[in-house]
Amino acid sequence: MRQGSTFFPEVISVLCLLKVIEPELYDAARRATLHFDALNAAVQFDQWRNPNTQEIDEHVSQRIAGIWRVILGEASADDQSRMRQDHRFVSFRAPTEVMVYCCELIDCFAFPG
Repeated sequence: MRQGSTFFPEVISVLCLLKVIEPELYDAARRATLHFDALNAAVQFDQWRNPNTQEIDEHVSQRIAGIWRVILGEASADDQSRMRQDHRFVSFRAPTEVMVYCCELIDCFAFPG
């Protein structure tokens, strides 16, 4: 990936999981019709654990779940505003475009530039 390219590891990693364990949800993500409840049922953000301590890692799971809520348009106005300040969102007109773009990267339909 070229230096300066837009990269969302917290989105791409979850999409890669979906592509393998829940292909129907991955297809919904590609069509921008995925909903947070379906995503959360599949990946169970609230159960993510720190590999070193086996304790639930709320910081990581809440941050990634928050990004997904924004992308899926299911976040509070304050959270949406805060996340839209992330420089990576600048080139996208709508948050759902991030998800579609990441699917295209995974499926090799888009080339970061």
